[in-house]
Amino acid sequence: MHAPHLGTDGGPPTPVPMGTADLAYHLAMRGEPLPAGFLFAFSGPVPTLASVRARVAERAHRIPALRYRIDREGRAFSRVEGIDVERHVHEAWLPGDDDGSGAGRLMLSHPPGGDDRPPWDVWLVHGPGGEHSLCYRTDHTLQDGIGAAHTARALLDDDPVGGPPGYHGGRPTARGLASAAGALAASFRHSDKPAFDVPLSGRTGLCQTVVPVARLRAVGRAHGATVNDVFLAALAHAVGTWHRKNTGAAHPPLPVAACRATGSSWPAFCCPATLRRPGTR
Repeated sequence: MHAPHLGTDGGPPTPVPMGTADLAYHLAMRGEPLPAGFLFAFSGPVPTLASVRARVAERAHRIPALRYRIDREGRAFSRVEGIDVERHVHEAWLPGDDDGSGAGRLMLSHPPGGDDRPPWDVWLVHGPGGEHSLCYRTDHTLQDGIGAAHTARALLDDDPVGGPPGYHGGRPTARGLASAAGALAASFRHSDKPAFDVPLSGRTGLCQTVVPVARLRAVGRAHGATVNDVFLAALAHAVGTWHRKNTGAAHPPLPVAACRATGSSWPAFCCPATLRRPGTR
């Protein structure tokens, strides 16, 4: 979604046409939602659902992306006049989440909000040992990962204007647009990916590990790469390792790509580790 400029009424315009990347995701998913989001795990005192809703209510109307729903038929984003926080902010309890992956499974398996409202939600998830998570989700057709990170910080963090500075993109060039279009087309092109063609069991699994951001940055500096490049390379390696353990065979090359979409709606990067729990200082 491109950053909407103020309309004649002093607010975001309605409607906003889908950009090239937005439309590509929309067509590839045949109109079905593709969740994109962030999960922040905390220990210590747990905020109340009322306090999370109060923070969201205070800030949501100032974040343009949260005021648009996806017009599936018209291939555009339509502005809504009001945000019903109770329909967007939810609470869940996972007393049997022994491996700490329950919140992630919930975010992947629970149908995201939509219909006549913007396709985003916030979850306060209670774990079995007193720990808790805050989750922000949106539809990938509306926001990319960087946009979702920026929105999550603006919506939930105690200090939403702190942290890494935003990325300010330059004017698009023919070469840059051609490169972005080529990468996008390649991501949807059919190729041999046996690790992703296994029969579905009906249960969503989630594997996870914790890696210090400093280590990712150090690896990136050593190879002239970004943190996102390192993460995607590690993900591709993990898929290949999992496939070899299960089949004894090497997985075909698994290309991954990351791009900053020129004209992206919220072109700022936020490191999730900098997000603090509401109510803390």
